[in-house]
Amino acid sequence: MLTPLDGVVFATYALAVLAIGWFAARRVRSAEALYTGDRRVPAWAIAISVVATSVSGATFIGGPQQSYASDLTYLSASIASVLGAVLVAWLLLPKFYAAAATTVYEPIGARYGAFAQKCCAVAFLLGRLLASGSRLYIAAVPCSLIVFGDLEILHLLLCVAALGTLALIYTSWGGIKAVIWTDALQALVMVVAVFASIWVLVGQIGVIPSDLPSAIANADPTGEKLVLIDLSWDLGSPFTLWAVLLGLTLFNAAAFGTDQDIAQRLLTSRSAPRAAWSLVGASLLGTLVVGLFLCVGLLLFVRDASGAGVVEGDTRGVYLAFILDDLPTGLRGLLIAGLFAAAMSSTDSALNAMSSSVVIDLGLGKKDTGARTARIVNALCGFALITMACVFVLAEGGKSEGLIPFALGVMIYAYAGLLGVFVSTLLLGRGSALTILCALVLGAGTVAVLQFVVDPAPSLGWRMLGGFLVSLAICSIVKGPGR
Repeated sequence: MLTPLDGVVFATYALAVLAIGWFAARRVRSAEALYTGDRRVPAWAIAISVVATSVSGATFIGGPQQSYASDLTYLSASIASVLGAVLVAWLLLPKFYAAAATTVYEPIGARYGAFAQKCCAVAFLLGRLLASGSRLYIAAVPCSLIVFGDLEILHLLLCVAALGTLALIYTSWGGIKAVIWTDALQALVMVVAVFASIWVLVGQIGVIPSDLPSAIANADPTGEKLVLIDLSWDLGSPFTLWAVLLGLTLFNAAAFGTDQDIAQRLLTSRSAPRAAWSLVGASLLGTLVVGLFLCVGLLLFVRDASGAGVVEGDTRGVYLAFILDDLPTGLRGLLIAGLFAAAMSSTDSALNAMSSSVVIDLGLGKKDTGARTARIVNALCGFALITMACVFVLAEGGKSEGLIPFALGVMIYAYAGLLGVFVSTLLLGRGSALTILCALVLGAGTVAVLQFVVDPAPSLGWRMLGGFLVSLAICSIVKGPGR
């Protein structure tokens, strides 16, 4: 149960987030400033912000669950993150900075016309609405359990509204600067929280850190818990080395370079080289953070194996149960703040990115549009995101089944087409407005066929590879306009 001290800790965190948003808003006078921060954000802050967004509420709960119920192959996906970051830093970021872009779809519009730019923006907006809406819903599940002790639909809806509104307030005030600096605070809270979890778990297990490998081996004689690399060619397995290298690398390149959600903060740096270092640094730092969450799951497994027994079946609640039942007062409030921080950091960036794409790409404003108009658009995007999360609540009823696995991977439908378009147009100089539209549609269609028609369905990485290749081939049919 939560105590008054837990409430004070969490309230302090929430007030700090609002204060950062208010402070960042003082010099925002235009949409350009709201969306780019006047390109004066330090590289280290950008890197931490990218990490905070990547570690969503789903990762906060799902990371420990993965290592508790399975193995460590999820960490191998970090190879793809680093490779994807290097590719974007080398190939795409210089293109964006050369065009002085506010959104990553502007360079395409400058060469292929407004229609092509709008097509890319619409693909992003639809995917981001579904993906971020699902993450907001997932964050509301533990929120409801913590605050109300149940998953009643009304309570879930209230939690969605509360989380979404808080993110909307400080994002609308300070724009991308508020996103980045609150993300920095949120990342700090998350890391402190996970270190605190490890410290408490090591004490519960009763072994010194150097003896942990042997404790894990005793709890899992098969040795499968510590498997890092899956060398099999099972197309349905999500984290085989081949799926990571061939598919998830492309997925991460699309996430970093074609998704305005993450790419927007890379455009707040003074130069492309600084942004490149931010991105590569974020991918390396993110690997360490994911490793910490996986470590928590391993320690929970060891503790349960030597005590009450390992949880079978649905293991999604193992970490949340530990937070609520085993942490001392005050520290429990910090962990809950960390969970909410993970949820907020993936919601605030989505709001600002969607708003910038609506204003700049869809032509509802210009870069010199007043900040008031941009904030109104931001509020509308927030309303749309909260509404989508409420749709998931009503459809799922707190079960987190069915639609949620689809929604978590829904950005691949946009990514497959967008990455093919970006490579074809910006790197190869191929394509036209018509082939861009066809590539986006057929890339998404290929992903759908691989997911719903092919039996057994290949994993996300292979679906990404298939959709990308089709999109690239379609968009490259014709030679692009002259430079």
